[in-house]
Amino acid sequence: MLKFLDSFDHYQTSEITKKYTQIYWDAISGPQTTPAIGPYGRRGTNGVQWAADDNPGSIGEVVQTTDPTAIVGLAFRAETGGTFGNLSYGDNLYPTWNGSGWNASIQPTPILIYIRNQSFTQTAVRLNRNGTLSIVQAGDGFIVEGVVNVYDTTTQALQVGQYYYIEYKTLIDSTVGTVELWVNCDMWLRVTGVNTIGQQAANPGTARWDEFVYGRLRLYGAPTDLVYQMDDLYAADGDASDPTNTIVDVMGDIAIDYRKPTADAVVAWTPLSGPSNYLMVDEVPPDDDASYNSTITPGNTDTFDHESAVIPGQNILAQQVVYDRRRPQAGATSTQPVFRVGGVDYVTTAAGDPTDYQFHRGIWTQNPATLAPLTDTVFNASPIGYKKVT
Repeated sequence: MLKFLDSFDHYQTSEITKKYTQIYWDAISGPQTTPAIGPYGRRGTNGVQWAADDNPGSIGEVVQTTDPTAIVGLAFRAETGGTFGNLSYGDNLYPTWNGSGWNASIQPTPILIYIRNQSFTQTAVRLNRNGTLSIVQAGDGFIVEGVVNVYDTTTQALQVGQYYYIEYKTLIDSTVGTVELWVNCDMWLRVTGVNTIGQQAANPGTARWDEFVYGRLRLYGAPTDLVYQMDDLYAADGDASDPTNTIVDVMGDIAIDYRKPTADAVVAWTPLSGPSNYLMVDEVPPDDDASYNSTITPGNTDTFDHESAVIPGQNILAQQVVYDRRRPQAGATSTQPVFRVGGVDYVTTAAGDPTDYQFHRGIWTQNPATLAPLTDTVFNASPIGYKKVT
């Protein structure tokens, strides 16, 4: 089941924690640098960038899943201005905590993707100093979890200055776990029949995950002169129980685009000003209380026509409806995303509204009216929006 999509095109740096659970920091002293949303995408659109410095933050998102399979895909570029490693340090190795002591045989270079459960890292994708990638098992460590096992390392290497689409898939299990690494739709690594549960002393050892983290959070002593850029991110699990959300495997190199509202379809909320509800919700980035729609009546729904699909004649792999929402006073309220197909409103799970603005989302990978693939024709003709539930 597809759990999360991000194009980085509909919000700004200050709103990262509207979209994600939190930003993680390396525990090294010194200035902490927030990842920046800006013109860093690979198709002339926005992406997220990590500066070359000593203490970059990584982005974490907690997801609701009980399935032991985790899949994360993202476009990644190590931008010019640095190197993957610094060859001036003798054998090019720094010591890394391995759970019982310092191990000088493991390169503590930055981690691109973490898969975590209950705040413990299970496995991760590591960028090595020569541009190769390793899949590693986490253990106890100083600053961040150390590496207790390297499952395998690619023979292929990334190049500085070039975008790649990287996908990581893992089945979390103590004996039959698997790890897979795909780059530009080619499988670079696959290891089966391994323990993919993190080996921290305090870890309860559960064969599941509840969070993915991505970015530039680094192990101690890693190089600090390289800029990271990322775009077109998704996360999924292996749950196939929802017939309208059927993604349970790697998706391949995907492009994610934001399509903004262009007209009212069927609306019932009250705009702050003017005659059109869509004009209250079409700004990028969101302007919070400067323009909004409101209602106190459960069941009221707003739906909007929107910009057409970017590539005519192609099916849409997935649609994520995203809106920015808060409740203005005490009391329990909730809303849910809406996809209006053939004059019928289809919804995903309702979520409670916070007192501060937060993004809500709902995902469809199939036409909810027919359970067939979502064509561009259906997408273009089907309004999207939100419904007040309580």
